Amino acid sequence: DQIKKRRKTLKQKVPIMFSAKKKPKSFQQLKLEYVEWLNAQEPPAKRMRINDDPHQLVGKKVLHIFLVDGKEEEFEGFILNYDAERNEHEIIYNGDREHYCYDLTQDITDGSLKVL
Repeated sequence: DQIKKRRKTLKQKVPIMFSAKKKPKSFQQLKLEYVEWLNAQEPPAKRMRINDDPHQLVGKKVLHIFLVDGKEEEFEGFILNYDAERNEHEIIYNGDREHYCYDLTQDITDGSLKVL
């Protein structure tokens, strides 16, 4: 199934290399758009509906995008737990020992959190 999807993907012509203003996009932006496109190819039944059950993210590797000094930076992490009372996910980022807690439902909705 994955091989068929990849072959189909490679055959498609998708104008993702440039922005609307004809400026080249960064590799990070291209990667995010490709992941977004791949997720959109999944049948609706397989797509993650985080607002229905936030526990779905527990145990998932993620790419979390933050604005740092006005610039988007990506951080890979792993979701450890979900606290329903506080509506927060516990996450640890690669290369960091500290655990952080965030409400990730908005981040996955607005695209700043991607499941890897």
